[in-house]
Amino acid sequence: MIALLSLLAMVAAVFLISAVLSWVFVSAGRSRRAAVVPEENAVLRLRGANGMYRCRLLRWGGDGWWVTSPLSRNAYVPLRIGQTLSAELGVAGGAILFETRVLDRDPSSHALKLDRPRKATRLERREEPRDRRWAGRECDIEGERAEIVDTSPRGIRLVTAIGLAKGDEVRIRMPDDSLACGWVLETEPAAFGNRQGSQVRVLLV
Repeated sequence: MIALLSLLAMVAAVFLISAVLSWVFVSAGRSRRAAVVPEENAVLRLRGANGMYRCRLLRWGGDGWWVTSPLSRNAYVPLRIGQTLSAELGVAGGAILFETRVLDRDPSSHALKLDRPRKATRLERREEPRDRRWAGRECDIEGERAEIVDTSPRGIRLVTAIGLAKGDEVRIRMPDDSLACGWVLETEPAAFGNRQGSQVRVLLV
């Protein structure tokens, strides 16, 4: 009888530990889902089947996000209602990634209404290992000289004298002559040689 009670107590303890561990893992997974609260006039990158487009947030609410219609060669990109897109929203320290779809279009302004993010993932800068093997090496960004600070699987940090703003699309010629393309995630003032420049973090696409 004592042996049976001991066995039952052990089974109960194992069940309780398993339940606690499951709750911890589920909570951790939920915490990685970003609560998306965009900044006013935030820059979004939309990726569709035919390319990637840049737009800006006009207004947002529980029923959806209104954004400017992307342009390509001075013409509005014909994104259709119902089309599914991948979206990237730059935030301090990283980016928020989510899936969305086109809900509506304003016929006069061509603005698009996107479905609000229902499941978003925050890409934290610290989650990606930083590689400093090219630290201090020269590279070329939009035809101008720059200097690499570090790289990661999805990003490059560099300093340059040219003025760049969050959301700008850039092309970078790396020290090994490879071409990297992306968009500016964040900038901050920094010295570049004997000139005032900026440290730029680029999210690769």
